Amino acid sequence: MPRHIFRLIILMAAFGAAAYAAKIFLTTDSFYDYGHYRGSSVAEIASDKPKYKGTAYCQSCHAVTCAVSKYTGCSSGDDFSGYDDDERDGKED
Repeated sequence: MPRHIFRLIILMAAFGAAAYAAKIFLTTDSFYDYGHYRGSSVAEIASDKPKYKGTAYCQSCHAVTCAVSKYTGCSSGDDFSGYDDDERDGKED
């Protein structure tokens, strides 16, 4: 076997061993408990404080979206009666 092929095989084996060692040492114990993610992250995410601040907070930037969205209960007070829902979706008549 040529020397450069032998060196390549040794290099590939060393890389594989390093990758396997990294997987073993860097993966937490709760990984793969409930699938391909960290099992303890479910409790961490559930304990976070909700980030939604209400419709009044969002109206300053999303007034058109609030007015068009008839089912959210958002009322901006602006008159958007001439606003066509298809324009928002990018559809033409």
